[in-house]
Amino acid sequence: MKQLDCKINKIAFGPEYEEVAKKCSAMGFVLQERGNLDSSEKMFRHALLICERTLGLEHRCVAYSCDNLGSVLLDTGDLDGAEAMHRRSLKIKEKEHGLEHLDVASSCQHLSNILMAK
Repeated sequence: MKQLDCKINKIAFGPEYEEVAKKCSAMGFVLQERGNLDSSEKMFRHALLICERTLGLEHRCVAYSCDNLGSVLLDTGDLDGAEAMHRRSLKIKEKEHGLEHLDVASSCQHLSNILMAK
């Protein structure tokens, strides 16, 4: 059902509309939960690309998309890829919020989990 919803949004709003990115991310979470990590990764990469193109490289949507992609990369065992995504997210959040924000702390936690797994 979510795949159909994502396709409808692409037709209605165009393939690079922010709402399409949200739907792709939602689908990515569903696929990740079901263990379909390859498809989940593709959905998260697509959402990231849309956010980058429509909102700019340092928008909070890009940071959250990097977090999502980093999460699925960690699940696939791509620790280097996961680390890169979470470092990128952290950099964006630090710039937007400063060092003492909850979102920054969350990104630090994600990053520390990856570094401990290495």
